[in-house]
Amino acid sequence: MAAQVSPEHPHEHPRGARQSLRVRLNGVGESSPMPYYIQNLAEAEFVVATFMYMRLIGIAASRISIITTYNGQRDLIEDIMRQRCSTSYLYGSPAKIATTDKFQGQQNDFILLSLVRTKHVGHLKDVRRLVVAMSRARFGLYVFGRRALFEPSVELRPTFSQLLALPDKLTLLPAERHPTTRPADDVPTEGALVIDGLTEMGELVASFATQAENERREREMIDYQDVDEPGGRAVEPASSVAMPAGGPEAPPTMDEEDDD
Repeated sequence: MAAQVSPEHPHEHPRGARQSLRVRLNGVGESSPMPYYIQNLAEAEFVVATFMYMRLIGIAASRISIITTYNGQRDLIEDIMRQRCSTSYLYGSPAKIATTDKFQGQQNDFILLSLVRTKHVGHLKDVRRLVVAMSRARFGLYVFGRRALFEPSVELRPTFSQLLALPDKLTLLPAERHPTTRPADDVPTEGALVIDGLTEMGELVASFATQAENERREREMIDYQDVDEPGGRAVEPASSVAMPAGGPEAPPTMDEEDDD
């Protein structure tokens, strides 16, 4: 798994995340519950966990899109997103979840790209698909895939060489929040956390979410204490509590399914 940050916008990156990453997913790979309907559960889980992390450090949901190379993976990511994020005030939904073909002509600030395959390169051998996928992000592109599968591909080498030149483990700076004035290439080593796998990422997101919920409750208690005092200020309902920048947002209407 790897990521690139736009050199034209060196300050626009998820504060707390380094530029590139690859993760071990405990050997779990692609599956096909029906012909040509390919999914990768561990990869989908990691994509959603990364979206959740980005939301918890303050990046607006509207600035993040998720794209993938197969309909089956898109449906799986949508399902996980509905279960964990869509109705939560902490997360909401990304601007779009789509296949690479349906995302042609569109862009967003941050793109999470799931390549899905672990056995065969598949239709990514059509380099045009990969070029389209790699050029959709304005500021930050995060690519989820099995390096050992894609690295030897002669057809993909010109594009993948840019990613493979980057470090191959996700390193986070959990104490930092978005937005940042720190240039993307100015990466402090103190306080850095190297993510070694999906389990560790899930635990980090869970701890961040617990902290955010505790802070929300503390704000509510302060509000109620204020209103009980003489001349206290009015309190808004709990449903309107502060949330990460961008708030939960309903995804745009999805395009018709394509036949990847």
